Amino acid sequence: MASVARQSFLTFLVLMSVVIPSPAWGCSVCFLAKKENLAAYFGTGVLLSVLPFLLIGGIGFWLYRQVKERARSFNAMREEDQ
Repeated sequence: MASVARQSFLTFLVLMSVVIPSPAWGCSVCFLAKKENLAAYFGTGVLLSVLPFLLIGGIGFWLYRQVKERARSFNAMREEDQ
């Protein structure tokens, strides 16, 4: 009985998601922007596109520095033991 209720509920959700939505615009202000503001929109778009690469690159550089520093300290400890 529970599976019939669940299936009916899922069918209802699918039908409502197809019937109810109205068109959604991607950006409510891009087409209404003044010429003076277009540079800000463009700059923001570039920043948001580049930011993930900068974050991943920064984390990779930090990990590289950590490994390099630990290798240097390991080599120094090894030289002390000899």
